[in-house]
Amino acid sequence: MDVNINKAIEDKISKYNPREPILFDELLMGFEDHKAAVYTAISRLHKKNIIETYEKGIYYRPKKTKFGDLKIDKDLLIKKKYIGIEKQLGYMTGPEVWNKFNLTTQIGKRKWIAQMTDRKKEIEDLNIVIVKAKAEIKNANIHVLQFLDILDQIDYIPDTNETNVILQLKEYYIKNFNSEERVNIFNYVEKYTYRVKVLLGFIASHVKNEYFDVMLKNYYEKTKTRNKVKVNIDLNRLEINNEWSALFEITWE
Repeated sequence: MDVNINKAIEDKISKYNPREPILFDELLMGFEDHKAAVYTAISRLHKKNIIETYEKGIYYRPKKTKFGDLKIDKDLLIKKKYIGIEKQLGYMTGPEVWNKFNLTTQIGKRKWIAQMTDRKKEIEDLNIVIVKAKAEIKNANIHVLQFLDILDQIDYIPDTNETNVILQLKEYYIKNFNSEERVNIFNYVEKYTYRVKVLLGFIASHVKNEYFDVMLKNYYEKTKTRNKVKVNIDLNRLEINNEWSALFEITWE
């Protein structure tokens, strides 16, 4: 049986491109009851210089060049292990998304990845930070969660101000979200702060639709409290004559 496993693992690995991350769980598929034998097969291939170990449970086939061996593709490793390819494991948030939404021209020193985790984790070698996602991650809701994260991170976005961010997010909400997404976002925002809920309500109030108005009115009644949300916005650039703006404590400098 071990001979068959050795051959099977070698065949599996041969199908990976050079530098492509190979996860132990991928090699184990089909041999779940023979974990030790799979480790032995990997060790054998390592001794033959067919694969290299990046870290425990992560391997790769080095790419041979006249200048030496090229190591693992770290960008693909991030995508495969932390973002997910077939199953959504996480999503980009923070500086890279601020840039994607044209909110700032500055590039962050590290990539932020949101996952269903209990604590923040920095991975130095990959130059990433794992942060806690505030809502369930699905393939279809990533840009909705990124939108809410921007509202949650609004104070940290460099080279801009709250007025510009809200104006751009209002335009994005109206132009890029379909009717279903405009409604579903209110389910996800329940996991966010009161400030994010109010800012979302204010942005959404600019959609003119009779059915949507009824839904938004119900959301307003459920959300509002006596507390006001501090915002640093320019009154002259935003339409604030609605009930949502009454929940703002405006401090424009």
